[in-house]
Amino acid sequence: MHLEGQVTIQAPRDRVWRFLTDPEKVSACAPGLESLEILDTGRRFRAVASVGFGSVKATFVSDAEWLDLEEPTRARMKVHGTAPGSAADVMSEMRLEDGPDRTTAMRWTAEISVMGTIASIAARLMGSVAKRLTDAFFDSVRRRIETEREFRFGPVPLEEAEGKVLGHNVTGLDGRPALRKGRPLSATDVARLRELGRTAVYVAQPGTDDVGEDAAARRVGEGLKGPGLRLSGTASGRVNLQAESLGVLRVDVARLVRVNEKDGVTVATLAADTVVRPGQVVATVKIIPFAVPAAAVRAAEQVAAEGPPVLRLDVLAPRTVGLVLLGAPAAHERLRRDFEPPLRARVEAFGSVLGPVDVVALEDAEDEATLAEALDRQASQGRVGLILLAGETAVVDRNDLAPRAIERAGGEVACFGAPVDPGNLLLVAYLGPVPILGAPGCARSRKVNVVDWVLPRLLAGERMGRPEIVALGHGGLLEDVPERPMPRSDLG
Repeated sequence: MHLEGQVTIQAPRDRVWRFLTDPEKVSACAPGLESLEILDTGRRFRAVASVGFGSVKATFVSDAEWLDLEEPTRARMKVHGTAPGSAADVMSEMRLEDGPDRTTAMRWTAEISVMGTIASIAARLMGSVAKRLTDAFFDSVRRRIETEREFRFGPVPLEEAEGKVLGHNVTGLDGRPALRKGRPLSATDVARLRELGRTAVYVAQPGTDDVGEDAAARRVGEGLKGPGLRLSGTASGRVNLQAESLGVLRVDVARLVRVNEKDGVTVATLAADTVVRPGQVVATVKIIPFAVPAAAVRAAEQVAAEGPPVLRLDVLAPRTVGLVLLGAPAAHERLRRDFEPPLRARVEAFGSVLGPVDVVALEDAEDEATLAEALDRQASQGRVGLILLAGETAVVDRNDLAPRAIERAGGEVACFGAPVDPGNLLLVAYLGPVPILGAPGCARSRKVNVVDWVLPRLLAGERMGRPEIVALGHGGLLEDVPERPMPRSDLG
């Protein structure tokens, strides 16, 4: 019976070779294995395994011998197995070739002869059973190689410490740091440890397919980094992502979670949509062990490459912001005093300037037309990039004067009402490309409220609608402001 196949393994060829020529490792992949005995290290071993052919089951004692070992390319093996009344001979060969991206292509063939009772009773099942067992064996080999870590951490005698990575900080006899963890130990370092009375030391020993902590951190950081961000220097397995300018941080949270699921890789960021300043750290990548498998780093890079950058900065370019205040004529000066200073401070904090300020009466239906004209006047000819709308009475209904005036001017209301307190009576609308932010009464306060969350996103060019506003409910319960008529505490 002739069998052959090919398996692609996500590991370099030398690592695959070492696994396949290690009897203890490779025999653990054999279905039905009961025991293993090494007869001649690196050459011969004996295995006991149970095999079922339908209702017929047999336990084979098999002697295996390597005939040719051409590291790390080719190997041949001869196996002779016996069971009560039966025997089997196998001659197999494997060939390894380098694949793309540090993978290995393994081609194998096997010539199998079965004699005796089993051959006569279970002849019809022989082929299908052999294929099932070989498929299971090579799939197990692939999975074990791809998930196996060569990385080791633990104590070693000082005689074996040179060249290995120091696992813990070492304190000198004077109580001061003598050696810092993470450094490859030199002969001088080992001598120093001996002077300190050490006979052993904890070290890390990365495997051949591991990536050092600094290199891994930088590769993950590069993969996550989008426009407007830069990487800091790298040390102790950490690299920071910093803002290059004033802007709004954008985070693909779902893909960030998937990156953090990779063993040894951690990425902590500021909350999505946070306003950040030039040079501010927006995220930090930390590799926890001294080295991680190359496969884990590649997996994190693949997640990062699936779409737009996981982290990016939307720049807050300077804009002119218009302000329209609504209220009775007698209240106009008070409206200016109450709303203009805090709103101007917010606009300027985000890198823009407060431009034209109009005050419109809010008494009868004719004022709807006046407000529509004021909005159109500010939005026309690119005079402003955004309009703030505030007044002594906030918008309280979707058909209130302000929403009607916006639509009368040719605009559209994107969302009325927000799951944020203070700030439930928020209005977001658009007049052509110009966003209109209807600010609730809490905008008079300098405490953080819904305006601080929505204004920078609109200034950054995001077109916000109901889905974006509704998403603000998680974390939307903010500190109360004294300027509101009925603070939450009054409810008892």
